[in-house]
Amino acid sequence: GSEPKDHDAMRMNAWLTIARETIIEQLTSKCGLQLKLSANSSHIFCRIRAPIKLLEVQADKDNYPLQFRGEIDPGSEEFWNVEVNGVAVEIEEEKKLLSIEEANVVLEKLYRAGKISPNELVINPTVESVVSLSRRVHALERIADGVPVSNKFIAFAPFPSAKPHLRYLFQTYPSVRGHTLFRSKDRLLLTKAIIDGLFDVDVLATFGVAESIMALHDANRGEKLTVDSLSKRWVYFWL
Repeated sequence: GSEPKDHDAMRMNAWLTIARETIIEQLTSKCGLQLKLSANSSHIFCRIRAPIKLLEVQADKDNYPLQFRGEIDPGSEEFWNVEVNGVAVEIEEEKKLLSIEEANVVLEKLYRAGKISPNELVINPTVESVVSLSRRVHALERIADGVPVSNKFIAFAPFPSAKPHLRYLFQTYPSVRGHTLFRSKDRLLLTKAIIDGLFDVDVLATFGVAESIMALHDANRGEKLTVDSLSKRWVYFWL
């Protein structure tokens, strides 16, 4: 076709259709977001969902801080607070370095007892030193045994998606898709960050391309959906 001229014009509905299709194509093919469209007589609604792996990549990219498990030593003096006959048992246990064979035995035992996932069985000596491996195994044993520890201050750290052997450090939360590293607000903020990487939604709203973007209610709670519950749980992003 010919190049557009300054005096060329098109119907607003046609332009909005082109803009909508472009936005959808970018969000799905370029970002990997999952979209579901629905409509009524006056609006087209687009529900956006980010797969967990995509959220992990975005968290790594943004250095997004995630909470450590309570059983992970944050470096505080109060953490190792239990002594048996005057001996800090866990400190002595933590000092023990395990060989790969010894670590394998412990991890297999924890896996058979249903205490860890299959992913925790993986040992990669090229990226995980003996010290790092030993710390991971000891921490997983503490988590499995429910060893009492004391964390006065909750510790956070950026999530390294490229280092799966460090996943054990971070707290997990139940969701409808199983346990995840992200709370509801984490998923919302990271999904918004993915969208913001391509589009300025406020600008789209200013020019009438999109009316608004909002966070849906948290379906993980399993509550019955009513107009009242949705009005209380739907929020807008603001900075």
